[in-house]
Amino acid sequence: LQRLGVRAVVSVQAAPNTSPANVPAAALVECGVPDDGSPFPPDHVRRAVAHAREAFESGGSVYVHCALGASRSPSFAYAVLRGALGLSQEPALAAIRAGGQIWGPQYGEHPSQASYLKSVEDALA
Repeated sequence: LQRLGVRAVVSVQAAPNTSPANVPAAALVECGVPDDGSPFPPDHVRRAVAHAREAFESGGSVYVHCALGASRSPSFAYAVLRGALGLSQEPALAAIRAGGQIWGPQYGEHPSQASYLKSVEDALA
């Protein structure tokens, strides 16, 4: 990850310490959330966005991950695009939909994904 310029890792897996190996502690922020469709805690979203913003300001990139990559990580990636890079809703959602091999163009239509996106918007408001 370091060779790719990743300066921040946002882990949204419910279980702690499940991030990729060899990630320096300073680069990692754990925002563990269950994959049950419940809203994200606003402080988790804000912490992830602040961590990502610092990485971008230092010229790095951000790696967001969870177990499957179908709901939580794309939702937190959406939060990063909205909160750290300042994209508006539609361009951020389009970027997530374009980049997803698992979720694809339907991202945000599943009830849990819609709940996650709403909680991101509420946290960033």
